[in-house]
Amino acid sequence: SYERSLGGNLRRDVRRCMRRLHELGRVTLDVTDSSAGLGAGLAKAFAVERSGWKGAGETAIGSRPQTASFYTEIAHWAARRGWLRLIFLHLDERPLAFHLAIEQGGAYFPLKGGFDPAFGAYSPGKLMIQATLERAFAIGLERYEFLGGNDDYKRRWATGIRDRLLFQAFAPTPSGLIDRAAFGYGRPLAKRALVAVRRRRGSRTRKRRGA
Repeated sequence: SYERSLGGNLRRDVRRCMRRLHELGRVTLDVTDSSAGLGAGLAKAFAVERSGWKGAGETAIGSRPQTASFYTEIAHWAARRGWLRLIFLHLDERPLAFHLAIEQGGAYFPLKGGFDPAFGAYSPGKLMIQATLERAFAIGLERYEFLGGNDDYKRRWATGIRDRLLFQAFAPTPSGLIDRAAFGYGRPLAKRALVAVRRRRGSRTRKRRGA
């Protein structure tokens, strides 16, 4: 019934891309849910993400050591609790797409994902969503949370939209007041600083091109 609720163009496109991909080799969905071999799995996932537009724009996880360390710590933290799901869509032995996800409380949360742009004609990102949705139904999950903004591609798959609110509480102590100030003023300042750095980079790039 869920599949029938999807748009006809989406269903036809998924079937066409999967059929064409099967013509090239064996297509599998591989799931890692523990710390065993996690280091190699994360390195492979980061390499897949870096191969696309995020790598070119230096926004991929592997583009900054701090970001890579952050997601590595999240993965190990989730693995210790049995919540980690590092999932790859493979063509034979080649990873086409991945999800770094948390599965907890009957819900699937894909925190990060990416795909190999060399196979862009086969819509690997779309096939990854289809495959993980099928898996979610098969194992009896209650929700598939796309997370992030209300993007068009997510609405094509979703059955509803929910707002998620952040409630942050701070202790009425000197350290709590410091944390509150950092949370309230530090994040906007950090965002403005990042925008300024990117603008300067773009300006320098345009100058070099002009030269």
